[in-house]
Amino acid sequence: MSTLLHDWDEGSKSKRKKLLEWFCSHFDGGRLLKSEYDADFALFLPRLLSWMQKTTASAICSSNDHRATSKPGKTKCLALTEQVASLHVFFDSANAHEYYREFQHANGLQLVLKIVAIHGNVAQSEKPLVSVTDRETLFRVILRISKMSRQCKEEISRLDGELAVIQGVLASGEIGDWKAESRVWTLCRAILLEQLVGNPNSLDQSHEAIVFMLKHFEVRLQLFGAQILHELISKSSFSFDPEYRRRKENDLVPLCLALLDSSDVYLQHKSLELLHDLLQSKHLQGIICEKFTRLVGYSAKALDANVEERFALIEDTTEHETYAHLRSVFTSASQAVNILMNSNRNLLPILVDRCDLLTPLAFVLVVERPLSLKWHAAATTIQFIILHHYQLPHDSVSYSRFH
Repeated sequence: MSTLLHDWDEGSKSKRKKLLEWFCSHFDGGRLLKSEYDADFALFLPRLLSWMQKTTASAICSSNDHRATSKPGKTKCLALTEQVASLHVFFDSANAHEYYREFQHANGLQLVLKIVAIHGNVAQSEKPLVSVTDRETLFRVILRISKMSRQCKEEISRLDGELAVIQGVLASGEIGDWKAESRVWTLCRAILLEQLVGNPNSLDQSHEAIVFMLKHFEVRLQLFGAQILHELISKSSFSFDPEYRRRKENDLVPLCLALLDSSDVYLQHKSLELLHDLLQSKHLQGIICEKFTRLVGYSAKALDANVEERFALIEDTTEHETYAHLRSVFTSASQAVNILMNSNRNLLPILVDRCDLLTPLAFVLVVERPLSLKWHAAATTIQFIILHHYQLPHDSVSYSRFH
């Protein structure tokens, strides 16, 4: 190992790259790290991190500043694959915790989080600055660090590590592969759950990651974030975190309600699932019911979507009316209310007696064409309320009575 350190200090860039290749192959993914080399390993790690910092500086700078004007061909990460693989050797070893102090003295965690969030391609090339394989390896390093101790989790959160990981998975270009459980998304999920559970001193930073995902313009990331959130707040989940739910559930209500506005059916369903979880807290039932009633009231008065040019010729037909009603906010809102009422009948007194849900529903019955889709949506909800809240016989409630 002393020879390695000497050759490293005296070697060129190409020589260092070859030394890293030898290091990775010789120590077999970290499993063969031996105690007699500990002192040399402790000296080699800061050298590795120092070189990583130099070779990735331009890429980190241009990634952080979209206005950066790097010269063509200058923005690249020299020997990054070998560097990342060598770093993984340390954290894949059984005694990884012994090297963490040296790692932190060299600001290693901050560097790794910056590298994992790099986006973009090598200048004048379609090759990404950080390959998917390298990003996966960095994710494994971060996951190993997160599992070491609560203090390590807090250090990751203090550096906004959760956001860096999310930005990294977006930069990987595999946004369309999340359903296929690609390794990048699987590792991202594992890191976020590890960070978010049992990290009470960093709940604010962790919550920012949830908010970032739920408010992102990419629907797939919103759905991914909603799935992570469900794991955190559902009492039947293995990753349920009671402290996170207790401190953040009030802030989650408007976030989950906002997801109902999505045109994606899966995201709407996940939003209802989250709201159903939150409704298990009795003190939130009144707030959620009130907001749902406001949503129904607003959507009842909202105008239908503008006619698309290709449908202009059928604007005044029943077919176009049905098309517009399918896309209307009211239809989605009334369906959402129906699902919640059906799943928890205890909400009926709050929705009907306290929040006056029947008023906007009756308004739709009056202003919409009888038997139209929006009319049916309102009538279905009213029928459910009459049957299960006022408990009138089923035979006494029919659509013909609503005409």
